[in-house]
Amino acid sequence: MKRLTPVVLILLFLSGCGRHNLQDLKSFVRKAGQAMKGQVTPIPSIQQKNPYTYTAQNLRDPFEPQHVTLQASGEGPNLKRPRQPLEMYPLSSLKFVGTLYMNGHMQALIRIPDGRIITVSSGQYMGQDFGLITAISNHSIDLQETILDDKGVWVIRHTKVVLQGKSK
Repeated sequence: MKRLTPVVLILLFLSGCGRHNLQDLKSFVRKAGQAMKGQVTPIPSIQQKNPYTYTAQNLRDPFEPQHVTLQASGEGPNLKRPRQPLEMYPLSSLKFVGTLYMNGHMQALIRIPDGRIITVSSGQYMGQDFGLITAISNHSIDLQETILDDKGVWVIRHTKVVLQGKSK
């Protein structure tokens, strides 16, 4: 008997659904449909375009790195001399942290990226642009860098490395 009660209730609800008169709903939908007459704008015609012929197959791919081979002219660096330890690092990664006066010469203390301190003096090189140390003071290191410009000419550039914490 307990199992029959829910089944009987469900049958009663379902039987009530079929006996309703839906005439008023049907007339409402019909009237609403007659009042809604919209206009659809026609699809614009497709204009015929002249096809573009790609003629740059033999040009350099703009998404590939450019490999430029320049013939260097002018006074360039001595490429045959052995490279010094501070020439492995970009100049921006080297920090000038102090000076030392030894044997009558001023030396600079340079912190390399791994945290070690290396001493340098005039005549040594640092940075990846053949930076020759020309002078050391208490506040700065003067470098003479030799770089290859965009025309393939070796150019001398003077750079000053300032003591860390001091302004230029």
